[in-house]
Amino acid sequence: MKQFDPLETVSYISKKTVLDSLIIMEGDRLIYEGYFNGFSKEKLHRLFSVTKTMTAIAVSSLEKEGLIHLDDPIIKYFTQFTPRNVDKRIAEMTIADCLAMKTCYIKTTYDKKSNTKDWVESFFIANPDKDPGTLFNYDTSSAHVLAALVENISGRSLLDYLKEKILCFTGFSEDSYIVKDPFGVSMGGSGLVGTSRDLLILTRLLSEGGSYICTDGIKRCLINPSFLMHATQFLTDTRLTANKSLLSMGYGDMVWHEKHGGYFLYGMGGQFGFSFPLRSGENLYVITTADTQGNAAGDEQIYEAICEQVLPHFNLEEKRTVPENRDPAPFLKIMSENISYKLEENPYWSELSFSFDKEEKQGFLHLRAKDENINSETITFAFDHANEGRLKYLDTPVRTTALVTLDGHLYINIRLVGEYTGSIRMEFVFTKALARLNMAFKKIEETWYDQFNGYFSGDKEK
Repeated sequence: MKQFDPLETVSYISKKTVLDSLIIMEGDRLIYEGYFNGFSKEKLHRLFSVTKTMTAIAVSSLEKEGLIHLDDPIIKYFTQFTPRNVDKRIAEMTIADCLAMKTCYIKTTYDKKSNTKDWVESFFIANPDKDPGTLFNYDTSSAHVLAALVENISGRSLLDYLKEKILCFTGFSEDSYIVKDPFGVSMGGSGLVGTSRDLLILTRLLSEGGSYICTDGIKRCLINPSFLMHATQFLTDTRLTANKSLLSMGYGDMVWHEKHGGYFLYGMGGQFGFSFPLRSGENLYVITTADTQGNAAGDEQIYEAICEQVLPHFNLEEKRTVPENRDPAPFLKIMSENISYKLEENPYWSELSFSFDKEEKQGFLHLRAKDENINSETITFAFDHANEGRLKYLDTPVRTTALVTLDGHLYINIRLVGEYTGSIRMEFVFTKALARLNMAFKKIEETWYDQFNGYFSGDKEK
């Protein structure tokens, strides 16, 4: 194999998008460090959603001190924002739900441009979209509220708290800071401004079980190992919601998974902190800062360059290359019982039910339309093969597959294979001993099929 030349990687990425820095480190050995476009080791760079991982680390420190429990309802710590008749779904939402991006919302609750409506308060007064702890949705307001939690309990800013408890031992830059919202709360979902080496430090802290050889030469355990073990696990399948293929490999607690069995910190615009496991037991760290915001494919191009030009030169311990699936047997049992759900108020569907043909080994999803303007539908699927069929709507030919994700959700993918090309993705989460159902439909098609887009909840019919 040709000898590894990091400058070739730099050149390749720079032809595709704006690369500001690249650091490659194998264990404790620095392989390459380069800065471009006026950046340097000391110059700060906005790191955007890398901040979310920092916020998770701060929450773990509060837990370690016994000041919170992850199963606590988050509203417990924000009684000043609690409406008199708070929605049950908001009241049940836990700190753990916020860390896992499984809140009761499908999008960020605050208005970034508003300096009159409190960003934190919005999280407790917005109308919920789904039950907490069920479906994954990337939601920056959840991380922002967790930052407010840290600041309320510690009495310090998020970064000051982290520097005192953890980062002061690591060489984290003194000039780093976190942008605040108009109400003085650190933007725990996107506000970190730091150096590329700061991003390297955060990535290494996660990968080395929270232990770190500090600037004084002493190895300290700075982060609770049990929290990190949980946070860096594959907790959530993200295939339904991913808008980039590199984000489709799963999520932990404010940490993304990638296809070689590693994980990464990620901020908008090409801010990456990758950790890849090596057969030696060490980790390979690849850090980038960039500005891909004018290039929709820029983040993917950086990742592809790392996969194709960097990783082949290192002896990776590849643990997993695709999201894993579960045995569908439990869902076959559910469908064989012909369970029906009455759906809560929505524009399209009144009832949903499952049935199963044991001889043909096929499942059926029955959707009853609310009115005559929409067709009721029966969607046929199987777990071991693709099923050819048609939707009544626009007489659409479809090809349907189904699986059970590693986190136990039913996932149905409907390929539209006629004049209207695209797909409809469906994810179902059963809770409370099958008494409750939350589901997400996502249509990927330019013009039609709006009834297959949105979030729906319902209770089992008696």
